[in-house]
Amino acid sequence: MTYYFKCKDLGWNCSFENHAEKREDIFPRIRIHFHYAHATNDIDDETMKKIESVIYEGEEYKGEI
Repeated sequence: MTYYFKCKDLGWNCSFENHAEKREDIFPRIRIHFHYAHATNDIDDETMKKIESVIYEGEEYKGEI
């Protein structure tokens, strides 16, 4: 199974999208993205809950690259 994340699903005007085979592997990529694209070094608990709520699981990519 593959896990998918799209930053725009958080309501931001951001085209970042990523996927990983393991759910835990997607979080370091999101943290790096937040650091460089959104100048955020620490993701607070509220934002992390939002991130977790928009990660979806599927067998094929449903986003645009």
